[in-house]
Amino acid sequence: EPKICHWKAAKRILRYLKGSVDLGLEYKKNENFFLTGYSDSDHAGNIDDRKSTSGFVFFMGSGPISWGSKKQHFVSRSSTEAEYRSAGEAVCEAIWLRRILEGLGIPQDKPTTMYVDNEGVLKLVRNPVFHERTKHIEVQVHFIREHVLKHNIQLQFCLTAEQRADIFTKSLARDKF
Repeated sequence: EPKICHWKAAKRILRYLKGSVDLGLEYKKNENFFLTGYSDSDHAGNIDDRKSTSGFVFFMGSGPISWGSKKQHFVSRSSTEAEYRSAGEAVCEAIWLRRILEGLGIPQDKPTTMYVDNEGVLKLVRNPVFHERTKHIEVQVHFIREHVLKHNIQLQFCLTAEQRADIFTKSLARDKF
């Protein structure tokens, strides 16, 4: 049952699209085409069930090639857990993209760099010991560590202000839309 608020939102989107027809994605021929990704999460952002939202974006050079946003299936007990689950989703996407690029004849000789803005995620990946605070995280989530050890993925810290996946986890202010 669409309501007046839905009609207003649709009109706002159409006005935005009409005013931005000259904008688009640009892929430059002379850039280094390294696959890089960003992964982010809010923590307990859904006010109804307190589940977090994951988001990621991947770039070839400076152009985005894949992005996504999804509500997590589980309630996370900490921001680190929410970010870790988000990074797990992003690693799945990175592995898939690497396979596609290999199939297109673009070798993936170096690890794909993925940026996260939570230092706890980096500590979890680098320290294989299960701790009291993280033992409840499912074992399959730890496949991130496996891909880091196989040199498929390299996790790097980035400041929240530089986190390009932030847009997929939080609502934009009206003036930014």
